[in-house]
Parts: sequence; structure tokens; C-alpha cells
Amino acid sequence: MPPKTLASICAVVAGAALTLLLLDLNYNANNVIAVANPVEKMLTFVDTKTANAAAGSSLAPVVVLLFEGVGSVLARYTFVLHSSPRPTVFLTWLIVPGIACALGRGERRAALQSLALMLAAISIDTLGVRRGLKSEYFIFTDPLIILAGAVLLERLRDLRFHKWAYGIGIALLGLHIAVGQSEPLKYALKQSGPQSICEWNSYYMPLLPLPWCPS
Repeated sequence: MPPKTLASICAVVAGAALTLLLLDLNYNANNVIAVANPVEKMLTFVDTKTANAAAGSSLAPVVVLLFEGVGSVLARYTFVLHSSPRPTVFLTWLIVPGIACALGRGERRAALQSLALMLAAISIDTLGVRRGLKSEYFIFTDPLIILAGAVLLERLRDLRFHKWAYGIGIALLGLHIAVGQSEPLKYALKQSGPQSICEWNSYYMPLLPLPWCPS
């Protein structure tokens, strides 16, 4: 266990060092500010309600927005209360009962690890709700959800032999493919073309202009 922990710490340090190196290779003060204080950077793009709550002196509006964000995230995870093009939400349908099953079997460590990963994902998604929780933000939390499921599967290996395991797996795989490809198909088949990308391309990617966007 100590060698694995040390290797994980070294991997995190190496990743942070590479990120800082990229900031130095193409230095931009705005990028440094965004990395040093991402929450403040995100506040420049939020709606008026959130900006007023953050600038106010009372914590009550902030708490209300926090609960609204958590409720919105949980509704999106159900997919029924709030549809989403995010296929990973179907994995949560297995993780939540998996945590309960692990607790019932005495696998408290695996259950707590999975629960901690899910709470981290919910917390990060709650911040993204104030900006619409766009599909681009899923790269931050989808790995946490997948790891939560992997932890449970590693400890509950015998569940793969359950009589319903095959049917549930096929159904979730079909839903994953259908929902995961709905967004690309929508953009591929729409008649308006890709011009909407030009609205933000020059601002977010000034060094990578798209050929069909006006300079």
C-alpha cells in the first residue's frame, strides 16, 4: 500500500508540474488568473442572480442557490426528472444501490470510497449548474463517477453472476450508446450549420481559429 500511495502522489505532482509548464510555455496572465482562482473566473460568466448573491453581504441567497444547484444535479442524475445528453448518469443507477449493497455486506471501505467520489462529483457539478452544466464540464466529474463504479465492481465481483446482471447490462449499454450519440447527431443533422461556434471560438481559442469563421 505505501508504494502505491507514493506512486499516486508522484503522479499528481508530475501532472501539476506539466500543467504549470504549459502555462509558462505560452504565458498569458488571464490563464494564470483562471488557474489560481477558478471560482472567481467562473463568476464572470454566471447569471445575474448568482452574481448578486456572491456580491451580497448575506449568506442566505448563497445557501438557497447551493440547494437549488444540488437539486438540479440530482434531477439530472435521475434523467427522468431532467433529461441530459450525459450517458454517465445511467452508471449512477448502479452506483447508488451498489453503495447500499456494499454496506449491507460489510464492505464499508468500498462503500465510503464510492460515496466520497460521488459526493465530489455532485459538488463540482453543483458549481457548473450556475453556468448551465454544459457537456464540456463532464470531463471533470465523469472520471469520478466511473471510478466510484469501478471501486464497487472490484469488491462485489459475484454480482456479475446474478440472473439479472446480463439483462440490466445490455439495457444500460443500449441507453449509453443512444444518449451518448444524441448530441453529435443533433449537430450533424441540424440545418443551421456550425456557425454558432464562431460566437465563442475567437474568445476562447484565439490561437486556433476555425477556417469557416470570419477573422
